Amino acid sequence: LPCAWPGAGMTAPPILVARHLVSTLAVRGVQAVPRHGRGISLVSVPLGSGSEMNVWVEPRHLSCVVDGARVRRPIADLYDTVEELVRCREQRSPA
Repeated sequence: LPCAWPGAGMTAPPILVARHLVSTLAVRGVQAVPRHGRGISLVSVPLGSGSEMNVWVEPRHLSCVVDGARVRRPIADLYDTVEELVRCREQRSPA
């Protein structure tokens, strides 16, 4: 993108963002598991066949590894992150 993300400076407590991520995934039929630490949360997203993807939730960012590359997005991008997780899950599901 040619300019900085407008919501890049937005912050929120990781525990609240993680809860919102889990509830948004649940609406899409994905039962994710949150874990909370000091200043960071981790959400494990089942992908099928016993594998999972971890999403690290920090005060400003959501991070995960997609197709072998680390992806870091501002928390304002939560819904796009959910769509990416659902896409990864659907790609791994048997047809």
